[in-house]
Amino acid sequence: MIVAPLFGQTKAAGLLVKHGAELEAKNNDGSTAFLVAVFFCHPDTLKLLLKNGQTPLDTDGIALRNPPASKCCHAGAQVPS
Repeated sequence: MIVAPLFGQTKAAGLLVKHGAELEAKNNDGSTAFLVAVFFCHPDTLKLLLKNGQTPLDTDGIALRNPPASKCCHAGAQVPS
C-alpha cells in the first residue's frame, strides 16, 4: 500500500483499497500511505485515501495540517479540519 502513493499511482492505490489493503499499514520508517502521499504531494491519492476512510491523522496522532500537507492540499486535495 505504500508504493502506490509514493509514485502517485492513484488507480493502483484504488485497486489495493478495493481489495482490502490496510490504510494504516506502515513502511520501515513508520510512514503510512497517507503520509507518503502528503510528503510526495499527490493530491489525487490523498483524496482517494480520505474518501475510503483515512483519517486526517496518522496512527501516531500527527496532524495533517503540517507544512508539507498544507502545501499538497493547496495543490488540490481538500482536507477536513
